[in-house]
Order: sequence, then C-alpha cells, then structure tokens
Amino acid sequence: MRVCATNMNWRRVVCGCVLAASATTLLGCKTVDFYERRLLTDAVMNLDPGPTEAHFMQKVLYSREGAAGGIGESAGGGCGCY
Repeated sequence: MRVCATNMNWRRVVCGCVLAASATTLLGCKTVDFYERRLLTDAVMNLDPGPTEAHFMQKVLYSREGAAGGIGESAGGGCGCY
C-alpha cells in the first residue's frame, strides 16, 4: 500500500510541474501590436553584432589580453596594433 501512495504523490508532483510549465508558457505568449514592432526591430535587439562591431570587439579583447589569435593574424604587443 505504501508503494501506491508514493506513486500517487509522484504523479501529482509531475502533473503539477507540467501544469505550471504549460501555464507559464501560455501566459508568456503575447501578440505584438503594430506600433510596438518598431521597438523589437531596433538594432540593439539583434543578438549577432555586425561585422564592424565584431571586429572592434575582437580588437578590444585582444588588446586587453595582450594576445591575438583565431582571426589569422599574429599576436600583438598589447598596444592595440597587430
């Protein structure tokens, strides 16, 4: 009888978790109005930076580290020049 009660509790926990995840997912969905879409298309919202910004960030990182690599160039002296 004890095993059956444990299985019932386990089922309740699993069902509760599935219900909570479903509710969170459904409540997180929202339609975006046409006048709010311009905020979502802003360049700041892009996950991937453009090639110019990516190169600049690599240069800053390599200058700070004092090493270069991964972009096919030799290591610099840490002054920002390759």
